[in-house]
Parts: sequence; structure tokens; C-alpha cells
Amino acid sequence: MRPRPQLTLPVIVAIIALLLSALYVAGLIADWPGWLRGSNWVWVRRVPSPGGRFWLMPAALGVGLALGAWVGRGGAWPRRRTALLLAGLVVLAPLLQLAVAAQHRAQPLSLVVLSAGGFWQEGARIESPLAFAREHAARMPGYADVHVRTQPPGWPLGYWALTRGFARFPVAAEAVGRRIHRYDCLAPELAGLDTSQLAAGSLRVVIILASGLGILPLYAIGRRFVGAGSARLAAVGYGYLPALLVFSGRFDVAYALLALVAVWLALRAVVDGRRGAAVGLAVLIATSSFFTFTALAIAGLALLIAAAVWLGAHGWRDRSLVRVGWGGGGVAAAVGAVLGWSFLTSPNPPGRHRLPFQVFGWKKKTGDTAR
Repeated sequence: MRPRPQLTLPVIVAIIALLLSALYVAGLIADWPGWLRGSNWVWVRRVPSPGGRFWLMPAALGVGLALGAWVGRGGAWPRRRTALLLAGLVVLAPLLQLAVAAQHRAQPLSLVVLSAGGFWQEGARIESPLAFAREHAARMPGYADVHVRTQPPGWPLGYWALTRGFARFPVAAEAVGRRIHRYDCLAPELAGLDTSQLAAGSLRVVIILASGLGILPLYAIGRRFVGAGSARLAAVGYGYLPALLVFSGRFDVAYALLALVAVWLALRAVVDGRRGAAVGLAVLIATSSFFTFTALAIAGLALLIAAAVWLGAHGWRDRSLVRVGWGGGGVAAAVGAVLGWSFLTSPNPPGRHRLPFQVFGWKKKTGDTAR
């Protein structure tokens, strides 16, 4: 007779979390009680009734349960089978997001593309990327979209780069741009854009396609701490994360991938002593800070996890703890170099000191606001 598993504290906490989550979801679906959703959030439209594509939801759930039962079996897996599983999960993740988006959209990718805000419109019209990067800090308060006012210039420059790439392939630009234009052909934001600029709107589709890559560092991290079997289960569950399904294609999904890669590199650098990983972490965070200030918080989280793992294994008195300091110093130096270049090349020297106020929306006590 197979022995029953013991109810340890982590298992009990996981069961409680699952039950509370199920009750919360049921309350949101029934829209009861009212305090559950808060006073500032109301249902603007009714919950859409299940359509002809509803079968995709139970099919996706069935695939996940079948994969979970398969990978949950004990025993060692050969590398080839593990590689095939991870490759399949990388492909499955964007398909799950499209299945959820297809429940309320006739064109599942339309919301992904059109919700880019002003990043797409600003980036597609950039004439000189260097001038745009230099003037971005001074122009932040004047952008039409509020999100562009509080973010570094990386994403608009990404749309510019994709526009230039499509300009070299007119046939592909025509096919992709015309299809994107059909999503909202009367949108005033799209007026005046040529086919290559319209095709650049597919940047967020690329984010969806790359979202499954987070499974690879997640599996590597999980195998380090809980073994290969549990790591495989975590890899299966990654594609079913509610935040990944609801916010598919948004920049936040790319930040999830960034966080996983940063934690993996930090562990390799601090715990394993790999210098290449330390350099890679510094370069990754410095480059990412050009796209989002969230990269700074991610860097701190990654180094904190790596430091905790190291201290748990070696204690405070081990001299190799200096790796944590060197890793943090390297990341800070790389990020400081990128931000310093942005400050020094600003065409508005008197306003450089006001950049933090522009970014975070602060106001000085004297009433001076960024102009």
C-alpha cells in the first residue's frame, strides 16, 4: 500500500492559498459581495457569454492536467525527453494566451497590438534615434500618453528599430501592416502611418511569442532547489499563470522573463562563482533599465535571493561573501553608466536634476514642476 504524503507546513499553506484563490475567483464571477472588488471598480459591461470558442478553455485545462500527470511521475528523465518537454511548453505558453484572448475578441491579437499606448505612435515617427534618446528626459512631460511620460526611451526606440527593419522588406511590411490596420482602421493614432510603421505594431506579438522562454530559467532555478521532478511541474504551471494569460503581450510579461533570467544569473554569479554570469547580469540590468525602471527593483530582488542562498549555505563569516558586494557593485556601476550617459547628453542641462521628479511624478515643495 502506498504511504500517504505528510501534511507539512508548505503543503498546508499551498492548500489554503488555492482555496482562497478559488473563492476569490468565484466571487468575481458572481460579482458578490460588493466589497470584494472595491468601491472604485464596477463592471462596465456584462460578463460575455461563452461563445463558439469556449471549447478552447477546457481543452487548454485538459492539456495542462495531462502534462502535469505525465511529468509528475517519479523517476529520472533523459535529457532528450526533458528538452522536448521544455520546447513544447515554450510553444504552448503563447497558444494558451491566444486561447484566453479568443474568448472575448474576434481577432485575439487586436487588443495586444492596439493597447501599446503612445509607445508605438511615438516610436514609429522617430527620425533620429540618437536625438530622441538625448531629448527624451526634457520631452517627458509633453508626451500625449501618460505611460510614455514615466518610462525610459527604450520601448519607443524598439518600435523605431522594428519600423526600419520592416522598411527593408516591403512585401512583409505590406502584409503585416495591412492586417494590423484592419484591427482599428478608423483609429486617429494610426492616421498617416505607412505600412512599415503600421507593421511595427507587431512588437507586442513578438513579446507573446517570447513569453514562454521564461520556462527555461524557471526550470533551471527549480532544479537547483527542489529537484528535476518538481521543476518540471513548475514549468508546466508557468504557462497557466493568471497574470500571464490576462496581460498577454504587455510589457509586464517581458519583465517576468527578465526577472527569471536575472535570478538565474545572480545565482550563477554569487553561489557558483561564475564571472561570466556576473558580467551578463550587469549587462542585462543596465540594458533593461533603458526600457523600464522596474529593472532596478528586479536587480535588487535577484541579488537578495542569491545572497540569502549563499548565507544559508556558508554563513556570514565566509570571505567569499564579497561576491555579493562585487555583483551588486557591478550592476550599480552598469546602470549608473547608462543613466549617467542619459543625464549628461540631455539638451536641457538646467532640467537634468528634475528627471526623478518627472519619472516618478513627484512635485517639489516649492511648487516647481518639471517643464
